[in-house]
Amino acid sequence: MIKYIFFLIFILANPVFSQENTLSTDESEQNLKKLKLYFLHYDITRSPEDIKSFDQLQLEIAEYLFPIENLLIEKEKKLIKPQRFKSLPLLLTEEELASFSDELFKKAIQREKPKQVKSEEKQQKAIQLGFEEWETKILLTGGVSFRAGYGFIWKDPAYTSSFPGINFGLNLDQKMRVNVLGKVGERVSINIDHNSESPDNTYEIAFKALEKDRGILRELRVGNVELNIPQSSYFIKYQGTSKDNYGVKSVLKYEDLENQTVINLIKSKKGYKRFVGNKKLVTTEIMDISYVKRKYFVLPDTQIDSQSLLLYISTSEPALAEKVIDGKYFKKLKEGTEYYLNASTGELYLAQTLSRNSDLVVRYTHHGGNFISTNFTDIIGYDEALNSYLYLWKTDKPFSRFVHYGYYSLPYKNFVPSYGFNITVVYTYNKTLKADFQFNQGDFILYPSDGLLVFRNKTPFPDTAGKIYSNFSDPSTSDSIYTMQISFYIEVTTYQLDFNVIPGTERVYINGRLLSNSEYRLIPSLGEIYFNNPSIINENDVIEIYYEYKPFFAGSQKLSIGNRLDYKPNKIINLGSTMVYSIMQRDIGAPQIEMTPDSLFMGDIDGVLNLSRLFGISEDFNIQLKGEYAISYYDPNTYDYAIIDDFENIGETFNFSKNESEWILCSPATNIEGIRYDNRGKLLYKDYRTDNWDGSVTPLNYYVELPPEKILDYSFKPGPYVALGGHLNPALYPNLSQTSLIFDFDFRSGGEWVGAVQSVADGPAGINLQDYNEITLWAKLQSDFDGNNIYEDNGNAEVELYIALGQFNEDSDGDGVFDYEKSSTDPGYDFNSFLNKSIVETRVGRDRKGGGDGKIQSEDLNKNGVLDTNENLIVIPGKFVTTDISNLTISQGEWKKFTINIKALTPEQINILNRVTSLGIFIKKKNGDKGRVLIDKLEFKKVSWREKRIDGIRYDESQRFLATMVSALTDPLYSSKRFYLHNPQNENEKERLETFEKLHGYKSDVEAMQYDERSLYIRYELTNTPLSDTNLNKDNGTSGIIYKRTTKAYNLSLYSTLNFYFYILERDENNILIKDSNDTYEGENLLLIAGNSENSYYRWKIPLKNVEREKWQKVIIDTKTLKLRIKDTSIEVSPEFYGEPNTRNIYYIAIGVENTNYNEPVNRGAIWINEMYAYLDRGYFGSAYYTEGVMEYKKPLFTLFDYEILGPFSVKSSYENRNLNFVSSMENISPETFYKNFLTTFNSSMFKNLT
Repeated sequence: MIKYIFFLIFILANPVFSQENTLSTDESEQNLKKLKLYFLHYDITRSPEDIKSFDQLQLEIAEYLFPIENLLIEKEKKLIKPQRFKSLPLLLTEEELASFSDELFKKAIQREKPKQVKSEEKQQKAIQLGFEEWETKILLTGGVSFRAGYGFIWKDPAYTSSFPGINFGLNLDQKMRVNVLGKVGERVSINIDHNSESPDNTYEIAFKALEKDRGILRELRVGNVELNIPQSSYFIKYQGTSKDNYGVKSVLKYEDLENQTVINLIKSKKGYKRFVGNKKLVTTEIMDISYVKRKYFVLPDTQIDSQSLLLYISTSEPALAEKVIDGKYFKKLKEGTEYYLNASTGELYLAQTLSRNSDLVVRYTHHGGNFISTNFTDIIGYDEALNSYLYLWKTDKPFSRFVHYGYYSLPYKNFVPSYGFNITVVYTYNKTLKADFQFNQGDFILYPSDGLLVFRNKTPFPDTAGKIYSNFSDPSTSDSIYTMQISFYIEVTTYQLDFNVIPGTERVYINGRLLSNSEYRLIPSLGEIYFNNPSIINENDVIEIYYEYKPFFAGSQKLSIGNRLDYKPNKIINLGSTMVYSIMQRDIGAPQIEMTPDSLFMGDIDGVLNLSRLFGISEDFNIQLKGEYAISYYDPNTYDYAIIDDFENIGETFNFSKNESEWILCSPATNIEGIRYDNRGKLLYKDYRTDNWDGSVTPLNYYVELPPEKILDYSFKPGPYVALGGHLNPALYPNLSQTSLIFDFDFRSGGEWVGAVQSVADGPAGINLQDYNEITLWAKLQSDFDGNNIYEDNGNAEVELYIALGQFNEDSDGDGVFDYEKSSTDPGYDFNSFLNKSIVETRVGRDRKGGGDGKIQSEDLNKNGVLDTNENLIVIPGKFVTTDISNLTISQGEWKKFTINIKALTPEQINILNRVTSLGIFIKKKNGDKGRVLIDKLEFKKVSWREKRIDGIRYDESQRFLATMVSALTDPLYSSKRFYLHNPQNENEKERLETFEKLHGYKSDVEAMQYDERSLYIRYELTNTPLSDTNLNKDNGTSGIIYKRTTKAYNLSLYSTLNFYFYILERDENNILIKDSNDTYEGENLLLIAGNSENSYYRWKIPLKNVEREKWQKVIIDTKTLKLRIKDTSIEVSPEFYGEPNTRNIYYIAIGVENTNYNEPVNRGAIWINEMYAYLDRGYFGSAYYTEGVMEYKKPLFTLFDYEILGPFSVKSSYENRNLNFVSSMENISPETFYKNFLTTFNSSMFKNLT
């Protein structure tokens, strides 16, 4: 039966039997009758008269051979029922077949009749969209889950714990799942499977031409599906697309020519998250107009008499009215449920925001019966009994002086302000431009548990145009003038990145250590990272995560194109070509040298020649020749510039707080000799502020003579206090605002010391300061021997200053009682006399005007809720602490700078710095009974160039060579001489501007002004006595070097030059010469080292005596000749070689200074280093060729009695030649390899059938 069916197919498909052939009418009719007879053998129910024409006959045969089956579910009845017969007619002759055509036969095969589509019960619930009733069906299923809620919490600020399960504000949660499956016509298919909770989603649309379509486009697929081209090339391998990326594939075909193309588009953005332990740094923006509207009020009086206050709100319902005031109905609000009052401060806040169209009036007495204090009659109203009321809000006025406009809700609660809370005010219209005023820490109060930012000033923002506070309607976004950019830390339970992280792009660091991917688990779709061993995360560990992710509508990150062209004119020869191109997207500015945007082109021509078919040799014998020629071009950096270190992220700083409310009196440190509870002096307070009429204050400079009312008695409020002024000369820096924290001491009553402490932690774990390199302190002593509160700079007064770090004894007054305030409005807590505990010496936490200072003050420094009296401190300097500085004696006179090397501490002492909860400052009497110490800066610094060597010996404790950082925004001297100047005035500045913009991109005037440029700052004080590894004398050292190491080698051979800039300073920030007359630059060299290992490196020496000072100098090193030169000078040096170094695998860079002048005992200096980069990468062109000959015999060579003795065989010989720079794969780029290979193989079998 089967062979007859194939025979009929051959008959009907053969073009010689076309109806258009020129046969006579009689011949056609005769052939038709014969075919009728043949056909009737298959269906005895039909008569010859039922078949009228060739068309009908061929359609009937086609439907019999290819019956139309059911489309989906229901089975169709076949048009003709096949029958089986024992005997069949004879086959037609060739002449008889000549009258048939295959056209109608093809049409019959391609014809499809519409069928009814029936769905299963589960599918019937889905939405069916029919674009064309019978040939297009789209099946859409899915669902959206949306949940919304609003949470509200009110509690006393003194209650620090949060309420679990309640989130303040609007809470939204949305989940979506969509599945689209279907066909549009016969050629287009759709497959979309999206689940917001699933890591794997599919999006695909495909077009596939039908056999009958005559166009050259045969296939087109788009989506995040796996796509590839035929891997026909020997050299060139293309990985295609994966489900993680988006791709397009097209197939074009014209006769014997076929072309397949795949375009792979990776869309991603770079992401960065930073966490501290279980803390995460977040940044939010809040406009000036986003204050809490009409909820917080401040009465014009304090000390409100108990039960005297009556608060009424207007109502439109007379039945609810309890008062009629000025002809309007008012109802009374209930204290404790509808409003809350702080009677001592006069602060009042509502449970709900007051509508702008509602009036609010109040009536009360204060200070034992006094009525409301106000001179404004237009805001006084009267009831029917002529009792007067004060309008806190009046609907016909745009502004109320009693509304506190300084309350702002933050997007997070229970954040951690002790880790840092920074506000930068910018202009809303241009957020790159800083406002002409900024807030200090003392300008606001934080309520972390409630997520509130509260300014002390009721109208914190300037509003000269009346748009922020004085509109007759609530301000809108268009009214905003200023925006606050706020950064702070929140607690996290999981480490959340952005969604759709691209696997393999993440780099996870803990305290600078790169983790392997076996130490954590990443869920790419959710952007969550879990650590496999959470115990490795300590409370203050810094976790930094760099990654790439795919947001919606992101720009392309990487584009790759693969193309395969095949030409197969016959079975003898096949020709083809493969081309692959890949390029990475370039960001604004130069990339880091470890992650450069590269590009690669690969192309080949290949062919196969079948000699067996060419010469008509038997098919059992196969002889083929293959050949291929390929080229490649690899560009390792399409930008040409690569940053080695721009020093913008060179280090970190931790500064002590100058906010006086952060400091409280402390207990005596036991390891400071001679200080005890019973010999404490008085730490005085002075009010260096001027109160303005609008409620704001103007700070005063410390040299201003204060009136008596600004000099507060110790019993009223203790110090320290803040005033304007600092160590920088205001004549040199007239536009720079400086403040100092002042310890004003009085030892005339027999005291020997004063001290205060600041809590720096949010819990017993504290903060980690052990990785910092040094402490910088600027201090000044003034005397007041005659006690008239007029301070002198000149004299012979002296004090000793001590810095204490760690865990304090929290019982500051030694009374054994846990002292604390219950709310931020309390006027301080009692600080008792140690000798007579019934005597209150002063009140800690009292405001300068007698109220609360806005902070809940407590002796609980480590925030664990109990009074801890155990002490674990490092005191610098101290007899029990090993430091490089023996004393901090401050003498009366000018400002003095102290630098303390933290690395000089013992390991046990450094371990204490791992959990610092408090920072304290002690002033101890030495010479003089009354005076004050001004502290302008107390700063902890660390740099990423951490490894320090003195004369080749690792010695971090040495003070002879120090490396730190300087910033254009915090270091005025560097700011005045900074590398980057947006408006250059000379050729040197123009050249630096061009370099900077190549490395960092163009910046506008506003961006340039706010750019925090940083540099590496090297200070040295070298001797002519070398350091010995057997005697680490801290006073010795002829050279110092600082190292930066990398886990991934730099390949400097890819670039033409290595460049960096340096600047030699002659004077410090106080305009004092760094070198004296006995100190020259003779014999001093700036060192640069680039190495592969400890024993294999280059070292260049730049003689400083030949270099112009007070000018940025550019160093250029040719990576081929290795010669170093300084731009626009005659200086040129060659390197010293140690071991067998190369420029391909540089694992560290080092910078230092050496002194070879033995005639000068000490050589001092200061140098800035900036912008180290490589330039002008080289492209690599390579080629390769491959030949192969194959000879195969498919039958056994020798058999004996039907047993195979020697089986089929094949012989294959190949030769491969790759030149030095050829690249054959995007996944394994190694352009500097040379390869030749000749190989011959023979395959066969013997005695295959023998057991």
